[in-house]
Amino acid sequence: MKQRYRTGDQALVRQINLSIVLNCLRDTAPLSRASLAEITGLNKTTVSSLVRELLDRRFVREIGLERSGGGRPAVLLELNPHAGCIIGMEIGVDFIYAILTDFKARILWRRKVETDPTEGQDAILDKALEIAKQAFEAGQATNTPILGIGIGVPGLVDVSTGELLFAPNLRWHDVPLRDIFAREFDVPIFVDNDANASALAEHFFGAARHTDNFIYLKVGVGLGGGIVLDGKLFGGVGGYAGEFGHMTITNDGELCNCGNRGCWETLVSQNAVIKRVRRAIEAGAESRIEQLVEGHLERISIPVIIQAADEGD
Repeated sequence: MKQRYRTGDQALVRQINLSIVLNCLRDTAPLSRASLAEITGLNKTTVSSLVRELLDRRFVREIGLERSGGGRPAVLLELNPHAGCIIGMEIGVDFIYAILTDFKARILWRRKVETDPTEGQDAILDKALEIAKQAFEAGQATNTPILGIGIGVPGLVDVSTGELLFAPNLRWHDVPLRDIFAREFDVPIFVDNDANASALAEHFFGAARHTDNFIYLKVGVGLGGGIVLDGKLFGGVGGYAGEFGHMTITNDGELCNCGNRGCWETLVSQNAVIKRVRRAIEAGAESRIEQLVEGHLERISIPVIIQAADEGD
């Protein structure tokens, strides 16, 4: 019996090509249809069809004519900032930060609130949902659709289900974040590790915009990382390749919140630095820091340490 091989259907191929055109316009707009065909390698007929659909769906707009030394001037295209809004949220160990952007990633609204892990999971999630509702209302006020919500969290995430499996510094286990938010908002919801999300943000809009291979390190209360290879987020076999913070550096080191000893996070995270500074002062080391906190060593923070360093400590 002759072997039959499954091939991608036309709808899937078209969705991929639409994404390619949108990404190209995000990176290098404005562009003409001819330039899009040249850059993407798609033929001109295909590009014209894709652009027509994107224009109909208001994701792309025509903004004028390309100056030309001769012949018919080409129509230039760019992303339509009014195509819709996107909500981005980070649920950190001691804060919640949310933004609302237009379709060109320009921030229209933002809010940040401090939290404390001792408040408990339910209370923090209630705050996150309330802030998301405020962002949603701000988006509705623009009279454009809310296209989706992206959530970054400090821990292991099953991206396929949107479940936070384990967040050591929050002490959360098996939290179905996507389902929790989906009960309140009827839009696509994406959940990922905060460092992975940050790595993609730097690749699309920041310092790594023109770099296809890099490692992003996120240092705060914990330590995490995101890896981008060939322009794509790399998760490894299990999806957690960027969990640098929990690599064992010293077998007999300090106990980490993850349950292991000697993790890199226990040596270089924000809390680790503060702890070492406090211990040194308690052991008799002279430091400007002690004056800045008026002898209250529990007030030592990273900004205080930086201020002391700037003053020559």
